[in-house]
Amino acid sequence: FLWSQGTNYQKTPQVAWDTICKPKAQWGLGMKNCHLWNIATIGKHVWFLAERKQSLWVKWIHEIYLKGAKFWKMQNSPNSSWYWRKILQVRDKMAEGYSQGQWEGTKSKQYSITSGYKWLMGHKHKFSMAEIVWSRYNIPRHSICLWKLCLRKLPTCDYIMKWTQQLQTPMCLLCCE
Repeated sequence: FLWSQGTNYQKTPQVAWDTICKPKAQWGLGMKNCHLWNIATIGKHVWFLAERKQSLWVKWIHEIYLKGAKFWKMQNSPNSSWYWRKILQVRDKMAEGYSQGQWEGTKSKQYSITSGYKWLMGHKHKFSMAEIVWSRYNIPRHSICLWKLCLRKLPTCDYIMKWTQQLQTPMCLLCCE
């Protein structure tokens, strides 16, 4: 309904994927951004390494890669494995959220994948109309239609004319003028 299927679709998508991945309160559909979710999941490994959680994997990483060095000061070497380079990239990306062994994204100061994902998505303004659009009393089809209308993506004649230039004359369907 928003994107065409298959490899050779012929119409332009109505709503950008970045908009769809926003929470409903920010005019999205609340779908997860898989790229940011993956970073947040790797962030859980970063948290375990930074906190020196008691697990065999953490002990192994500290013995093989860190060798007594500080995790936050460790430099990325070109001959290390791809997963270690990825963990260090995520560490650098999420370093702002960690402060003195605490995660700034939650009240409990403990990292969770959900809190990391929300932190990566950023704190944005909530729209009051979102509660009306996504009310549980609405029929889902009507909610989608109203959502597209609020985003100015509903295919009405004036927007179709702007998007495709296929309509020759903008004619009012109510009064035929």
